[in-house]
Amino acid sequence: MFKKAKVLYFNSKHEGKLIEREIVDGAIDIEDKKFIVENAIPILIHTKFGVQPLYLLKWNEIRPSRNVNPTLYAITKLEDGRRKEKKMITTSQGNFTPVVPEWDESYKDNLTPELVKKMMGLKILGNMIKVKRPAPTGLAFLIMGIAIGISIMYSLISFGLIHF
Repeated sequence: MFKKAKVLYFNSKHEGKLIEREIVDGAIDIEDKKFIVENAIPILIHTKFGVQPLYLLKWNEIRPSRNVNPTLYAITKLEDGRRKEKKMITTSQGNFTPVVPEWDESYKDNLTPELVKKMMGLKILGNMIKVKRPAPTGLAFLIMGIAIGISIMYSLISFGLIHF
């Protein structure tokens, strides 16, 4: 659906960069990594020319954040002086509602973005089957045409239809 997307790419837990990348075959390439964004629901950013998707990507996850709902944390004090955070899902409470991304870590040990890029770039029979270079067709037709023309000319001269 979208050809280009904004990406908030997290290099570490607390550091990230906002970049713009092209979506090719449902995936985004960043450096030597490939992230699959095919079925992800992005955050839509309104621009002058319409909307542009924003994906939240983490350095060690192949899919973008799956929870992009605005989440508000309410901090309450307990009787013994400790603080307790309570997570409240909200859509329009106050002017600022932070987005807290969550990633699906069920396949974290199996796939990494680097491995996904290497696997998608494999050529199965690339070096096993050697394809011979085809003969240039224009030159072959020229040689055949000259040979046929010479044989027709020789036969016409030998039958006496053409005199030299």
